[in-house]
Amino acid sequence: PTKVLNPEERVAGLYVGLNIYLAKMMENVRNENRKELIEYFCETMVYFISIANEKKWLYLLLLNEEQISNFKSKWHSKSYNSVYLIIQQQINKCYFSHQSTEFVHAWHMLIKFGLVELGINPEEIEDYFNQ
Repeated sequence: PTKVLNPEERVAGLYVGLNIYLAKMMENVRNENRKELIEYFCETMVYFISIANEKKWLYLLLLNEEQISNFKSKWHSKSYNSVYLIIQQQINKCYFSHQSTEFVHAWHMLIKFGLVELGINPEEIEDYFNQ
């Protein structure tokens, strides 16, 4: 929270929101409430997309069918905690370096985590956003 809302503060607020929803999602991975898990995953996506929009990086988030298939064919991570910490590290590195590379890496990790570890399918994501 700040008294002045300039473009830099708006982006900083989006990064804070992204970190919060990422943490909420990870906190709920073992939760029996699948609807809530999908909500947190999708809201994490919203923050990624919002930041990308502000930074003019939306085109970097686009994924084709081959990339999505590639994510689905990857192995399951041994530690969800490690996945969370790496995604968070990449997000924070991106914020401070103002470089898109870490942001895109974190995005890819999130999508792979959702598809593989959480078993969320694209239809569930689409259904969430069509509500």
